[in-house]
Amino acid sequence: MKGIKITVMMLIICQAVIAQTKTAKEVTTKRMERLDSKVDLTDDQESKISEIIFASATEMIALKKSGSFEREEMKELKKKERNLIKSQLTSKQLTTLKEANETRHLEHQKRKNDRMIQRNTRTETRDLILAKRHRFENLLSIDEKAIIEKARTLKPERIKGKKTKGALTPEQKTERKEAHIQIRKLLKPVVKNHKKELDIIQSEMPAKEPKSSNEKKKKNNGFYTKFLLMK
Repeated sequence: MKGIKITVMMLIICQAVIAQTKTAKEVTTKRMERLDSKVDLTDDQESKISEIIFASATEMIALKKSGSFEREEMKELKKKERNLIKSQLTSKQLTTLKEANETRHLEHQKRKNDRMIQRNTRTETRDLILAKRHRFENLLSIDEKAIIEKARTLKPERIKGKKTKGALTPEQKTERKEAHIQIRKLLKPVVKNHKKELDIIQSEMPAKEPKSSNEKKKKNNGFYTKFLLMK
């Protein structure tokens, strides 16, 4: 478990270092790709705008490294850059760019709203499950409660994000898998004794319909384990 924490911390540090070492050239390339996807530029425009972005990025990076820049100063640099870029575009290109930016803004706002709805739904669902879990606690015997408590001590630390999970070594993945298997074995008698109640609780939860009977079985086992380990 300690090894997992160290690996995760190292990954976070590495990502921070990579973010800090982004060069003006990399910034320019990315910005030009984004602009090219919105507006058709001539070779001359690409050359001039690349120079504008590169100069601006160089100045911004230098300011950030100095650690003494003000937020307003950065805003002014960005505003200056935008105005210089606009001066290189035709009126038609400016209209196209404006429309593309507005569309992008609306899409971004929609994604933001969707995420907010999802978060609220997850919170409401979790609150509902927690309330049911607290009531379910009254159905458990002392021995069953002891089993669940022991299973909780075996539960691996939760890891968020695909990149973080991908940083785990094969040994760490095996360790986590074995821990989950052991937890399910421990909880098996509790699930068996209360399967009827657990199935009723699960049926009351909003969930996606499984694609196959095998997937349904896995989903049920996952629900039983998560539900019993909840506090």
